[in-house]
Parts: sequence; C-alpha cells; structure tokens
Amino acid sequence: MNRQRFEQLVRDAIDAVPEPFVRELARVPVLVQDEPPPGESGLYGLYHGVALDERFGSEPLEPSTITIYMRTLLDHCEDEIE
Repeated sequence: MNRQRFEQLVRDAIDAVPEPFVRELARVPVLVQDEPPPGESGLYGLYHGVALDERFGSEPLEPSTITIYMRTLLDHCEDEIE
C-alpha cells in the first residue's frame, strides 16, 4: 500500500470516531511516519502531549500530536479492513 492510500485510511478512521471524542481529537494533529523511533519496534502509534485530565490552570503547553507508524501497521495487517 502506498503512503497516500494509508493516509486516506487514517483520515477515514478519524472521521469514524464518535462524539464527544471527535471534538477533542479535532484539536490534535495526527501525523503519519514510516517507522517508530529506534528501540520502539512494534509501536503502532504514539500520543505526545499532556492528557486532558492532567492539564491545570492556564500554564502554556506544548501542542499535542498523535503519530501513526505506517510500517508497523502494514506489517501486522493482512488487508485494508484490518
């Protein structure tokens, strides 16, 4: 599967997230990378940020991101449906 098709499947999956979760997810960029970081083989994805229930006050936070690792998912799935 090429990257363009994979990214479309990720967008489709995000579009299928139910309310109220989709409202929160809309604020978090979802990135696609080919491989997980070194030493993290087998990782499908990673959230980087501060969990909503751990945010306090008005202190500035780094932007949250979700990274999906394409190669790991493709290696473990036999077809697009999986």
